[in-house]
Amino acid sequence: MAVAKMKKVTLLGHCSVKPELTRRLQERGLIQIVSARDEAEDATPERLAAHIHDLELAIHKANFMLGFLGGFATEKRSFIRSMMTPRVYVTRAHYEMIEGKIPFEELYERCEELDDELAAQRGTRGRLSAQAESLRPWLDLDVPLSAREGTIGTALLLGFVPAASIEAVKAELAEAAELADLEIVDETGQQASCAVIVHSSAADEVQGLLARFGFKAAPIDAGLQQRPGAELDRIESELTELGAREKETHERAVKLTALLDDILVLRERLQDNHDRAAVEERFYHTDQAFLIEGWARASDLPAVTEVAGELAPAIEVAATDPEPGDSPPVELDNPRIFRPFEALMRLYGYPNHDELDPTVIMGPFFFIFFGMALGDAGYGLVLALACWWGIRHFDLQGNVKNFMHLLMYGGIGSILVGVLTGGYFGIDARELPQVLRSIMLIDPLNQAMEFMIIAIMLGIVQVILGVILEGVDAARHGDWATAIFDQGTTVAMLVTAILSFVGWITLTVAGKLPPALEAIYGPALMGLGLSAALLVLLQGRVHEGFGPALAAIRGSNEEDVAARGRAKVLADGVLGLGLLLAIYAWVATFFALGAARGIAGQALLVAAIAGLIGSPIARSSLGRVGSGVFNLYGMSGFIGDFLSYARLMAIGLATVLIGMVINLLAKMVFPAPYVGLIFGVLLLVVGHTFNLVINLLGAFVHPTRLQFVEFFSKFYDDGGEEFAPLAIRTKHLIFVPEKG
Repeated sequence: MAVAKMKKVTLLGHCSVKPELTRRLQERGLIQIVSARDEAEDATPERLAAHIHDLELAIHKANFMLGFLGGFATEKRSFIRSMMTPRVYVTRAHYEMIEGKIPFEELYERCEELDDELAAQRGTRGRLSAQAESLRPWLDLDVPLSAREGTIGTALLLGFVPAASIEAVKAELAEAAELADLEIVDETGQQASCAVIVHSSAADEVQGLLARFGFKAAPIDAGLQQRPGAELDRIESELTELGAREKETHERAVKLTALLDDILVLRERLQDNHDRAAVEERFYHTDQAFLIEGWARASDLPAVTEVAGELAPAIEVAATDPEPGDSPPVELDNPRIFRPFEALMRLYGYPNHDELDPTVIMGPFFFIFFGMALGDAGYGLVLALACWWGIRHFDLQGNVKNFMHLLMYGGIGSILVGVLTGGYFGIDARELPQVLRSIMLIDPLNQAMEFMIIAIMLGIVQVILGVILEGVDAARHGDWATAIFDQGTTVAMLVTAILSFVGWITLTVAGKLPPALEAIYGPALMGLGLSAALLVLLQGRVHEGFGPALAAIRGSNEEDVAARGRAKVLADGVLGLGLLLAIYAWVATFFALGAARGIAGQALLVAAIAGLIGSPIARSSLGRVGSGVFNLYGMSGFIGDFLSYARLMAIGLATVLIGMVINLLAKMVFPAPYVGLIFGVLLLVVGHTFNLVINLLGAFVHPTRLQFVEFFSKFYDDGGEEFAPLAIRTKHLIFVPEKG
């Protein structure tokens, strides 16, 4: 339950060792480097800027090769793996030597040439296919297409006319233009392919007539000159030859896919080199020296010193604690078993560097709440095994691996709750074997109220724990007034109110109290009244009026005495002090001396009236009482917080009931002859899979909401920046040890 302690680290060194220093720091991931120079005044060295540009260009080329060759990869991947980031197993030595292993520029040029060839071939195929398609309606035309250019005396028009208009077109042509002839070349479908031969003198008239009937010129390439059949034969021959060339180009590209893994490793190496160069860009530098500023874990300081020592005397290291106003990055430092719950912290936001990390406290509650929301041992077992198998089979890393561990924990929590509540794939508890019924503690269906009370009780514990954590955090920062006066009275009020409520409900329902509860019921009621009074006084800061009252009695403020006169200032102080003493005396006597309550109350009434008339200090103190009363009224908001946890009961019951309905439907299907068994099993598998998936979503979302809204709101202050040291970051690589 801690945030790792950070140190501000400064390294001063000679420029000759700068590349080696950053390389070693990156390999070990020790420092998050911050900008140490004023970018407006200090330009990046020309050599470094050119190096960064070259790396960016190389990364772009590597990405192009990965995208291009990836389309030719023949390796078959499962559906799940196809949705995951590809990974390559590589040794550290192979990773560091990859830049010299493959001819990068030559390979890029070959990929670029292949891409250009394929693009040209695709264009040629598209052009030839379009030409072939345009010729098919004209295969019966026994005239060279060059005739479309016409002669001195004739013109040839090729186009399409709606089949329904053919006779009308012929009639119009016969009547309007004797020097024209229309031939039907092909009449399939709703369009007819027509060839119209017309004398040049009547060409415009014929074209206008045809246009009225929807004539559309045939989209035949002007370069096609032979008869349509001959041209189509030539095109199909070219397409066959083109297919052979495409196959050969494709095969050359497929051969290069053997280098895909190496290209991926090289791209990751280039990206790391770029990250290192970009960090160097932030250094403050002169012609001879450079300065690095950053943050390192306090536990890593010996390693930082060791790295610098290896390059001594060219490097000096200084480490200091964060100064006021600094915002160190945050790294959570929890036992290994609790690290999966850090995934929830990332969803909400990291704590500030000087705040508490609630992971260790939140984890067990989320574990139980997830189990209650899913509430079935069978579903929990399936979920836990599926997550375990996924982690082992797919080599998950980083945040994804932590999240899968979190879901696996949730499955284990569901197994635990399911065993205690008799939840096994929605099977009715009465049908379970005796050994399973014997370990049940509660039946949620028949004891829904008790199950809800358990959920609310767990919520009460967590919310009160959140208030206590706020008090602890305030005490850590030296704010004892907030810790005791605010959070202390809130906890006292909640505890006594809950005990009093439980006693009252029990007395109302049962008519008497159990001996243990009877022993605490009276003190709880007394404590409730006392804690309410103290909450009003302390959270309202009524006690802060004592200082001004005593100062007025002593006459410490000479300006006030000169302005108002000593008598008025003294009266103000006496009346204010009298009111404050009367308030605290009334509280003390009310809970300690029952016989004196009337006298104390009358004294308080007299002091209040006198104070309101003659003392600004008294009026201010009574105003603080009003503020405390408002805070007391605000305590009612905790009721809604507690009741929010009842949703765990509702979600858990939904899982059980849907499972029982699926089982009931399967029982109705099983007796059907021949297909009953098949459809019954199918219904069980599909139905329970659906129930698990849909309720898994609720089992994650609602417990998470309870942590974020009900628990974190009582104490948590987010806004921290995650610690991100300069390190080798490979999304696609998994480092393995050297063989042998």
